[in-house]
Amino acid sequence: MADESMVGMEVDRVVLEVERGKVREFALAIKDPSPRWVDGAAAREEGFETIPAPLTFSVVAGHYRDQRSAMEKLGVDIARIVVGEVGWTYHRVAVVGDVLEGRRVVTGVRSREGRSGGTMTMVDVETVWCDGAGTAVVTQRETLIERARA
Repeated sequence: MADESMVGMEVDRVVLEVERGKVREFALAIKDPSPRWVDGAAAREEGFETIPAPLTFSVVAGHYRDQRSAMEKLGVDIARIVVGEVGWTYHRVAVVGDVLEGRRVVTGVRSREGRSGGTMTMVDVETVWCDGAGTAVVTQRETLIERARA
């Protein structure tokens, strides 16, 4: 069971390559038709050095993480987890060619009674995505909610 003693614990690390094809697919998924996501000249016209990644691109890393192992490490039941909130702080725009390493760390754990009875556990985690030079590009914060047992 997740508790306050886990604050500061590393949950996982993952590498996310900002690839041209993945950026294009992400732009299609969010239904943004801007040419900046596929055309280097269009991106440069907007002031980017190369093709940028959409701001919420770091969520793609969820597909590379071993979520089951991470939830086991936290002591929560993955079948009862929902994401309650996600937020980002941008230090610079991620661009095609970046290789970002994300280190996800527990920043808080709390409990409260659910509306339907039982206790819910909320685990706050933060992932700082750094480039190859170790410079923070984006910080992603999430609240994971383990729903109360029925």
